[in-house]
Parts: sequence; C-alpha cells; structure tokens
Amino acid sequence: MTGREPKNVAERQSIDVVHATLLQEFIQYRNEIIERLRFQKQLERLSLFVVAALIGGLQFLVSADAELTLLLGSLLLFGIATSYFGEDINIVFAASYIEKRIKPNLLALVRDYPSVEHQVLGWEDYRHERFLPTAVSTVMTINRNISAFLPGLLAFFGFIYSKGQGNGFDFGALLWTNLEILLIVANLVAFLFLTYLAIKVPAMYRVVSRD
Repeated sequence: MTGREPKNVAERQSIDVVHATLLQEFIQYRNEIIERLRFQKQLERLSLFVVAALIGGLQFLVSADAELTLLLGSLLLFGIATSYFGEDINIVFAASYIEKRIKPNLLALVRDYPSVEHQVLGWEDYRHERFLPTAVSTVMTINRNISAFLPGLLAFFGFIYSKGQGNGFDFGALLWTNLEILLIVANLVAFLFLTYLAIKVPAMYRVVSRD
C-alpha cells in the first residue's frame, strides 16, 4: 500500500482532533506512571529511614521493648515493600493500557497516512526494541526483591534472636504474649502476600514487554 494523504482540510482536522484526544490520554497515563515511580522512590527512602531508626533506637530500649520494636518494625517494613509492589502493579496496568488500547487506536487512525505514521509513539517502539535483555532484567528483579525482603526479614529474625537468647534458644519454653503472637501472625501474612506480589509483578511486566 502506497498510502494516501487527507483529501481536504476538514478530513485532516478531524484526524487531528482524534489524534490530539488520544495523545492527551497517552500523556495522562504517562504522567500517572511517572508519579507512581516518584512515590516508589519515597517508599524506598521511608524504608531506609525505618531501618536507620531501628538501628539507632534499639540501643536505648530495654530487652522487652526492643523485641516489640523489632516486631513492629518488621511489619512496617513488609508493609512498605508491599506498597512498593502495589505501585508496580498500577504502573503495569497503565503501561498495558497505553500499549494495547491507545497505541493501536493511534496507529489505526494514521495507517493510511505514511507522512505521520512514523511519528506515533516513536519512543514506545524504540523502548520495546531496546528492552533490557532477559539476563539483565532477571538480575535487576533479584536485586529489587532483596531490597524489598531483606530489611523486614532482618528485623523479624532480630526479634527471634533477641527473644531466644535469654533462655539458650529453647523456643519451646518461651512465653509469648498475645500481642507478640498477633504481630508474628501479621508478619507471616505480610511476608506471604509480599512473596505473591514479588512473583506476580515480573510476570506482568513480561506480558507487557512481549506484546
């Protein structure tokens, strides 16, 4: 197909209006992605702040208070990591909508006009062509998962260590308070849900990148 140009000014203006509407929607979702990425950076800083507060504050607490602080800290850190992956899911949804809804509509609109077809979301095409190799993406995913899980796990096992060292780590003889049991269960639930998200998000990214 050699293509054709708009027959008259009215036809071109109609194309421009629809084109502008779709581009506006594209900009809206791209801005949403950017805002969510910024929020993820804030979550990363919050996680570092919590870790620093735990390290700096534990030395001023007696044993029982330190143990409870570690348990609460691990739950908070798991919560922050869960929010981080939650933002990832929303980013994937927005990116998928751009790729599967907005882009095809734009291309269908200008398919017969080769003079403008190559201008439609050129960055999106370039990004997909230069998508990171699988090995690099895997390393980045592993690194992100370590960053997400490690602070909470260290705080949780810090609590376990502190709780057990007083009686030679005879955990069967330990007395657990109701609050400790509740927080332990909450930590386990948060950990399992975080694990689910850590598996789910990369799979969602692969689907979008493949399309």
